[in-house]
Amino acid sequence: MKSSITDIEHLSKSRQNYADELSFAGQGLKLNTRQDAHQIAAEIKKCKTIKVLRLEGNTISPEAADELSKSLEQHPELERLIVNDIFTGRLKDQIPPALKSLCGALNKSGAHLVEINMSDNAYGPIGLDALVDFLATDTCFSLREIRMHNNGLGPQGSQKFASALHKCLTNSQGRFKLKVFVCGRNRLELEGARSIGAVLKKIATLEEIQMPQNGIRPNGIEYLADACMHNPQLKTINFNDNTFLKSGAEWMSKALINLKNLEHLNLGDCLLKSKGALLITRAVAQLQSLKELNLSFNEVDLQTGLEICNILTKSSFKNLELIDLNGNRFGEDGKVEIQQILEGYKDSLASLSEDEGSEEEEEEKEEEEEEEEEETDEETSEVVVDEEYDDYDQVENEDYEEYEAEQLKEQVENINLAPQQSLFTQFKTPGPNLFSSLVKNNALVTNVKEFDNFVLNPSMANLEQINQSTVQSVIKNPKFNGMFFAKFAARCLATLYEPSSDSGKKVVDVANMFIKFYLASENGKHLVSEILTEFGVIKSEDKKFVPSEIGDKLSMLLRALMSQEYVKSAREQIMSYVNLRLGEQNGKFDKKNAELLAKCLRQN
Repeated sequence: MKSSITDIEHLSKSRQNYADELSFAGQGLKLNTRQDAHQIAAEIKKCKTIKVLRLEGNTISPEAADELSKSLEQHPELERLIVNDIFTGRLKDQIPPALKSLCGALNKSGAHLVEINMSDNAYGPIGLDALVDFLATDTCFSLREIRMHNNGLGPQGSQKFASALHKCLTNSQGRFKLKVFVCGRNRLELEGARSIGAVLKKIATLEEIQMPQNGIRPNGIEYLADACMHNPQLKTINFNDNTFLKSGAEWMSKALINLKNLEHLNLGDCLLKSKGALLITRAVAQLQSLKELNLSFNEVDLQTGLEICNILTKSSFKNLELIDLNGNRFGEDGKVEIQQILEGYKDSLASLSEDEGSEEEEEEKEEEEEEEEEETDEETSEVVVDEEYDDYDQVENEDYEEYEAEQLKEQVENINLAPQQSLFTQFKTPGPNLFSSLVKNNALVTNVKEFDNFVLNPSMANLEQINQSTVQSVIKNPKFNGMFFAKFAARCLATLYEPSSDSGKKVVDVANMFIKFYLASENGKHLVSEILTEFGVIKSEDKKFVPSEIGDKLSMLLRALMSQEYVKSAREQIMSYVNLRLGEQNGKFDKKNAELLAKCLRQN
């Protein structure tokens, strides 16, 4: 049982047939001269309407490309150009002029493309230059699908490709709303993951990201997870055959929690190991639209496999069509147990025929501990690629030696370096608890005077000074997020909260301002996962992190806040995840806080 969406065999292909399509696909034509291309050019010319042109599976010389280009110039209605695998057997110096002719013709025609498929073509850096220039033109501003699979880009080429996408996004002035991005088997590694991830994050309209077999390690997975987090409409994610380890799984699980439309998730052969696979399963358990979950070949042990299956059976999936757990370490008896637990999904469960056999529990624990200790070294180690990349390596070594790819510039906030008045001098007559507040709440200082006055000396008089303008200024501070708000609520707001009182109403009003403005911001989509992290229900990456405690007053405040209609969606997400964690037998999380959160939410 294979996925028709994320299986590697399908990624180079444009999936559908369309009306007004002219196809020469798979004919194996060797178009070496103008004469060889004349018949195809004539057919292109005589067609009144061509929305889709398929040339894949033929080989085109520069002369033949020039002949075809003359006919292409007459078709401004063209929307989809399918030209994967059109340079087989061509020398690397033949590809750039051929590409330049085809792309130039499209620019002259005035076409506005919806899809471009240039997979299975081994571009050198010069060939990539022609494509880079093309992507920055008006012809590509309307693109919804880009397929660049198996092009041997390498780390430097992928940075150049990312720069071109960034120019397209910038030049289009909002018209570039990409939905499908396929870029597998390109050996992106860390630099490619970082540069491409930065662009995908800014695009924010993606529904499909497929980037398997790219030699990306955990330090690169961080950037891809961040890109996923900023594309909330994602339906398909495929990072098969990259290296996650536990740290990559933690990044990815935080992104997955917010992807409510996700249907296909392929993290097979990603070295998730047992802990990483469990993190991913917990994250997707509340995604009702999920149709495919691939955790195959991840060295998952039987105990974890059984826990994963129990989570899946308790989840509320509506259309789960494929569960792939093949190639893990369940053993013969374990496979039977897995199949029994997933009896309700027997038509969806893929074969377990390639299971690698179980290992002793002690050995597994020792191996995982060693891997965690060595993870930092592994993230920066050299990636070993298979022999299928050899041709691309040779091209890259020859042509990129002198080349320094253009780097994308990260946008940073302007930092105000003007001297600030010492916060310790703002109070002439400190109250009895001022010193403890200063020490405890110093991490909440934002250099917004009215806010800082309150966090350093929580009183109703200081709370009254916080207004809408204050809140907006605080939210602009780079360190403000859902975790910051949860700390603020626990350490400051909750201390003054009294239900059914004027002071209680003011506390709720201020809290509501923070929540509403943050939800309306770019990062507001992360509120739920950040709050759950602050209270220890989701594990923080910081090993020294200590969750905030939920005391009696904070419980009452949370109950009041979560009872409001505008946070209904967040309330349901939190409740779903908390219930999931509480149902785990040996989960490592703050159980006390989770139970208190559940109690607060159930009373609404």
